[in-house]
Order: sequence, then structure tokens, then C-alpha cells
Amino acid sequence: MPALVRRVRGGRVRLHRGAHRDLVDVADLVRAIDGLLGQGVDNEVINIASGTPRPVETVIQGIEERLSLSAQREVVDAPLALTRVSVEKLCKLLPDLRSVTEPDYLDRLLDRDVPYY
Repeated sequence: MPALVRRVRGGRVRLHRGAHRDLVDVADLVRAIDGLLGQGVDNEVINIASGTPRPVETVIQGIEERLSLSAQREVVDAPLALTRVSVEKLCKLLPDLRSVTEPDYLDRLLDRDVPYY
């Protein structure tokens, strides 16, 4: 996130066509790890993610809106970068973290984080 905000502030971003990112706020990451350790979860594979990869274009647009800036985009062809993971196990173990799967999660994350960069 800091690199994306710096690039928008600099007025120019380079995007890979079709790139997606599944962003999770560091506060939610800490809550997840703390909760899993608190429950004694051991020897389990648990995805800590929102479960919804977002196009990088959408992330950049959200940053621009919050900074009231518009960056010039250079879009380059690249292999598709889209990985989907299930967060079902995470949400079952930590129901309070279901909030990371809500449709407005990216907006809430950007609202919280962008001002700090």
C-alpha cells in the first residue's frame, strides 16, 4: 500500500493488466493471528485474506479518490495474476473476522490506511 500511495502522489503508476491483490489491513492480520494463537490452533493451514482479490486498477482509483489526485497510468501486458483462496476456515474459527469478507472492506481499508501514507 505505501508504494501505491507514493506512486499516486508522484502522479504516475505502472499497472500490470489483469493484476489483482487481496488486501488485508495489518490490524485485521494481527487480530487473526492473535485469535488463532489464543484458540491454540496448531498444525493447520488457514488463509488470512479477504477472499476477494480486487483489480489493482480499483485499488489505485480508491487511493486517488481519497487523495483527490489523479495519476497517469501506464498499463503493461503481463500474465494474469489472480489467486483466489477460501477464508471459510478462518471465518469459522474467528467469526468476528467475517468483516474482512464484506463488500465494502476495501473502502474501509483505504479510508483507514491511505491518510497515514
